[in-house]
Amino acid sequence: MLENLEPPKKNFTCRIRTLMAGLDAKDAKILEAAVADPISWPANTLARALKERGLQVGQESIRRHRDNTCSC
Repeated sequence: MLENLEPPKKNFTCRIRTLMAGLDAKDAKILEAAVADPISWPANTLARALKERGLQVGQESIRRHRDNTCSC
């Protein structure tokens, strides 16, 4: 009866990938470099700086993207 019981698949879009897709090429490159530099841009600092510029992204989204545990 329960042979085919499986958890539902979660299809979440990576917030970093979504943000980069909505930016022009120059800004996307800047964001990509910042995300790739955790020393200069800790996740909480980067999230705050992006929020100040009107881009909503949480520090956990940045961490997941950096750790390759996002949906990319």
